[in-house]
Amino acid sequence: MVSNRPEAPAPLYREVYVQRGAVPGQPIGEMKNGLRAERLSACGFRANAFRLLVHTAAYALVVLFREAVAAVPEVARATVSTLRHRLGKVGAVVRVGARRIWLQVSATRPEQGLWQRVYAAVGAFVAAVARRAGPDPAAAGLPT
Repeated sequence: MVSNRPEAPAPLYREVYVQRGAVPGQPIGEMKNGLRAERLSACGFRANAFRLLVHTAAYALVVLFREAVAAVPEVARATVSTLRHRLGKVGAVVRVGARRIWLQVSATRPEQGLWQRVYAAVGAFVAAVARRAGPDPAAAGLPT
């Protein structure tokens, strides 16, 4: 590494040079590998642009989810693949009602404690966002 900065080279290398790829590289890698954003195989530009937009929205949801579960260390900084394996791959019966969707999962499933902590963290996050939205959650479009 060549630099004209006056600091010692070893800390500069560790703190600046090595960390340079974490910000742009990690999200791109997660989108490509975890969300399969490299699969833009439609024949037209608009179709591929739409697919990339959907993958970007999915990654934004993952980032928001990580923010919501920051209090749960097992998943707060987990990659998309880890989230999929630890939380997403669960056998369940899905029941859809007029106002709700129920997921019926086994009471003896692995990672049950993790699911409960994640559920509580997401609930607390939603409540905090609702408090910031104003005094009336129904006026903000949130369910009561």
